[in-house]
Amino acid sequence: MEQVDSDLRARRVLGRTGLEVSRIGLAGGYKIPAGAVEKAIAEYGINYFYWETRKPGMGAALRSLSVRDRQSIVIAVQTYDHIGFWLRGSVEKALRELAIDHVDILLLVDRNS
Repeated sequence: MEQVDSDLRARRVLGRTGLEVSRIGLAGGYKIPAGAVEKAIAEYGINYFYWETRKPGMGAALRSLSVRDRQSIVIAVQTYDHIGFWLRGSVEKALRELAIDHVDILLLVDRNS
């Protein structure tokens, strides 16, 4: 039986993306304050963040972190657009709100699930 590495700072390659991510990620949908995001990086080495619109704490933290060290964090954003009509606008809004030039992961989310 394979022994499980319990170190949260250990990185794994995310699928075929080549991106090395922490074993646990952090989502912004639970009113997480900016300070908690900073603590997640400093104390636990978390570098994968799932940003959702209308969640100010995570957005503020990611804007700050991106200025300092964008290459060390992986940012995922979501869209509900299954036909592509709103996709560009959705991604561009995330880029503006996070003050970044690219997202690393785009998640296609189903509103009905």
